[in-house]
Amino acid sequence: MIGFNHKSISFAVLFMLTTAGFTGTALGAESFNLDGSHSYLLFKVEHLGLANSYGRFNAVSGTILFDPDQPANSRFAFTVDANSVDTGNEKRDQHLRSGDFFDVANHAAITFESRSVKALGGDRFEVTGDITLLGNTRSVTAEVIQTGAGKDPWGNHRRGFETQFS
Repeated sequence: MIGFNHKSISFAVLFMLTTAGFTGTALGAESFNLDGSHSYLLFKVEHLGLANSYGRFNAVSGTILFDPDQPANSRFAFTVDANSVDTGNEKRDQHLRSGDFFDVANHAAITFESRSVKALGGDRFEVTGDITLLGNTRSVTAEVIQTGAGKDPWGNHRRGFETQFS
Protein backbone atom coordinates (compact mmCIF):
# COMPACT_ATOMS: atom_id res chain seq x y z
CA MET A 1 0.00 0.00 0.00
CA ILE A 2 1.10 3.53 -0.69
CA GLY A 3 -0.19 5.55 2.18
CA PHE A 4 -0.25 9.09 3.43
CA ASN A 5 -1.88 10.45 6.57
CA HIS A 6 -3.42 7.06 7.39
CA LYS A 7 -5.02 6.87 3.96
CA SER A 8 -4.40 4.33 1.22
CA ILE A 9 -4.72 5.17 -2.42
CA SER A 10 -5.52 2.91 -5.35
CA PHE A 11 -4.36 3.89 -8.81
CA ALA A 12 -5.63 2.90 -12.23
CA VAL A 13 -3.26 3.79 -15.04
CA LEU A 14 -4.43 4.00 -18.65
CA PHE A 15 -1.72 4.71 -21.22
CA MET A 16 -1.96 5.47 -24.90
CA LEU A 17 1.47 5.43 -26.52
CA THR A 18 2.81 6.79 -29.78
CA THR A 19 6.05 5.55 -31.28
CA ALA A 20 9.04 7.74 -30.66
CA GLY A 21 11.09 5.76 -33.18
CA PHE A 22 12.83 2.45 -32.88
CA THR A 23 15.65 2.10 -30.41
CA GLY A 24 18.90 0.27 -30.95
CA THR A 25 19.16 -0.90 -27.33
CA ALA A 26 17.22 -4.11 -27.80
CA LEU A 27 16.48 -5.86 -31.08
CA GLY A 28 12.74 -5.86 -31.66
CA ALA A 29 12.02 -3.32 -28.93
CA GLU A 30 10.01 -0.23 -29.77
CA SER A 31 10.32 3.07 -27.94
CA PHE A 32 7.09 4.93 -27.17
CA ASN A 33 6.22 8.29 -25.64
CA LEU A 34 3.05 8.59 -23.62
CA ASP A 35 0.31 10.45 -25.44
CA GLY A 36 -0.55 12.96 -22.72
CA SER A 37 -3.99 13.75 -24.13
CA HIS A 38 -5.00 10.07 -23.98
CA SER A 39 -3.16 8.83 -20.87
CA TYR A 40 -4.55 9.00 -17.34
CA LEU A 41 -3.61 8.24 -13.80
CA LEU A 42 -6.88 7.74 -11.96
CA PHE A 43 -7.15 7.24 -8.21
CA LYS A 44 -9.59 6.18 -5.54
CA VAL A 45 -9.36 7.07 -1.85
CA GLU A 46 -11.66 5.90 0.94
CA HIS A 47 -13.48 8.85 2.50
CA LEU A 48 -14.43 8.61 6.21
CA GLY A 49 -14.81 4.85 5.90
CA LEU A 50 -18.16 5.45 4.20
CA ALA A 51 -17.53 5.88 0.48
CA ASN A 52 -14.80 6.34 -2.09
CA SER A 53 -13.65 9.60 -3.65
CA TYR A 54 -12.27 9.50 -7.18
CA GLY A 55 -9.96 11.74 -9.13
CA ARG A 56 -7.31 11.89 -11.79
CA PHE A 57 -4.07 13.61 -12.65
CA ASN A 58 -4.23 15.51 -15.91
CA ALA A 59 -0.47 15.83 -16.57
CA VAL A 60 1.23 12.48 -17.18
CA SER A 61 4.40 11.97 -19.23
CA GLY A 62 6.73 9.08 -19.77
CA THR A 63 8.30 6.51 -22.04
CA ILE A 64 7.97 2.82 -22.58
CA LEU A 65 10.48 0.58 -24.27
CA PHE A 66 8.40 -2.45 -25.25
CA ASP A 67 9.69 -5.71 -26.71
CA PRO A 68 6.74 -8.03 -27.37
CA ASP A 69 9.08 -10.93 -28.23
CA GLN A 70 11.29 -10.56 -25.15
CA PRO A 71 9.29 -8.71 -22.48
CA ALA A 72 12.25 -8.82 -20.06
CA ASN A 73 13.87 -6.19 -22.35
CA SER A 74 10.92 -3.84 -21.78
CA ARG A 75 10.92 -0.81 -19.48
CA PHE A 76 8.08 1.40 -18.22
CA ALA A 77 8.65 4.89 -16.77
CA PHE A 78 6.26 7.73 -16.08
CA THR A 79 6.07 11.00 -14.22
CA VAL A 80 2.89 12.61 -12.93
CA ASP A 81 2.59 16.30 -12.06
CA ALA A 82 0.82 16.15 -8.68
CA ASN A 83 -0.32 19.76 -9.22
CA SER A 84 -2.63 18.46 -11.95
CA VAL A 85 -4.88 16.61 -9.47
CA ASP A 86 -8.51 16.92 -10.54
CA THR A 87 -11.54 15.62 -8.66
CA GLY A 88 -14.06 17.98 -10.22
CA ASN A 89 -14.16 20.11 -7.05
CA GLU A 90 -11.61 22.95 -6.82
CA LYS A 91 -11.86 23.29 -3.03
CA ARG A 92 -11.12 19.57 -2.60
CA ASP A 93 -8.33 19.77 -5.21
CA GLN A 94 -6.66 22.59 -3.27
CA HIS A 95 -6.86 20.48 -0.11
CA LEU A 96 -5.35 17.48 -1.94
CA ARG A 97 -2.46 19.69 -3.12
CA SER A 98 -1.77 20.72 0.50
CA GLY A 99 0.57 19.08 3.00
CA ASP A 100 -2.37 16.98 4.24
CA PHE A 101 -2.22 14.84 1.11
CA PHE A 102 0.05 15.23 -1.97
CA ASP A 103 2.13 18.13 -0.57
CA VAL A 104 2.85 19.49 -4.05
CA ALA A 105 4.94 22.38 -2.67
CA ASN A 106 7.56 19.82 -1.59
CA HIS A 107 6.75 16.80 -3.79
CA ALA A 108 5.43 17.98 -7.15
CA ALA A 109 6.21 14.73 -8.98
CA ILE A 110 4.97 11.18 -8.62
CA THR A 111 7.28 8.81 -10.52
CA PHE A 112 7.39 5.16 -11.51
CA GLU A 113 10.27 3.24 -13.04
CA SER A 114 10.11 -0.47 -13.76
CA ARG A 115 12.81 -2.92 -12.67
CA SER A 116 11.45 -6.05 -14.35
CA VAL A 117 8.83 -7.12 -16.87
CA LYS A 118 7.63 -10.72 -17.22
CA ALA A 119 5.21 -12.24 -19.71
CA LEU A 120 2.11 -13.79 -18.14
CA GLY A 121 0.62 -14.98 -21.42
CA GLY A 122 -1.37 -13.26 -24.11
CA ASP A 123 -1.37 -9.50 -23.63
CA ARG A 124 -0.70 -9.69 -19.86
CA PHE A 125 2.59 -8.77 -18.19
CA GLU A 126 3.84 -8.56 -14.63
CA VAL A 127 5.68 -5.28 -14.10
CA THR A 128 7.68 -4.64 -10.94
CA GLY A 129 9.15 -1.24 -10.25
CA ASP A 130 9.58 1.64 -7.88
CA ILE A 131 6.97 4.33 -7.31
CA THR A 132 7.94 7.52 -5.53
CA LEU A 133 5.15 9.47 -3.82
CA LEU A 134 5.70 12.16 -1.19
CA GLY A 135 9.44 11.53 -1.37
CA ASN A 136 9.00 7.88 -0.34
CA THR A 137 9.89 5.09 -2.75
CA ARG A 138 8.18 1.71 -2.58
CA SER A 139 8.27 -1.37 -4.74
CA VAL A 140 5.05 -2.18 -6.60
CA THR A 141 4.18 -5.22 -8.71
CA ALA A 142 1.16 -5.01 -10.98
CA GLU A 143 -0.40 -6.89 -13.84
CA VAL A 144 -0.25 -4.71 -16.95
CA ILE A 145 -2.59 -5.49 -19.84
CA GLN A 146 -1.89 -4.43 -23.39
CA THR A 147 -5.29 -3.19 -24.56
CA GLY A 148 -4.39 -2.80 -28.22
CA ALA A 149 -1.76 -2.06 -30.84
CA GLY A 150 -1.85 -0.72 -34.37
CA LYS A 151 -1.76 2.31 -36.63
CA ASP A 152 -3.86 5.38 -35.95
CA PRO A 153 -5.62 7.28 -38.78
CA TRP A 154 -2.43 9.37 -39.32
CA GLY A 155 -0.14 6.37 -39.76
CA ASN A 156 1.49 6.47 -36.31
CA HIS A 157 2.10 3.17 -34.51
CA ARG A 158 0.38 3.10 -31.11
CA ARG A 159 -0.01 0.74 -28.18
CA GLY A 160 -2.36 0.95 -25.24
CA PHE A 161 -1.78 -0.44 -21.75
CA GLU A 162 -3.65 -0.34 -18.44
CA THR A 163 -3.03 -1.49 -14.91
CA GLN A 164 -4.26 -1.07 -11.34
CA PHE A 165 -2.31 -1.10 -8.10
CA SER A 166 -2.58 0.07 -4.49
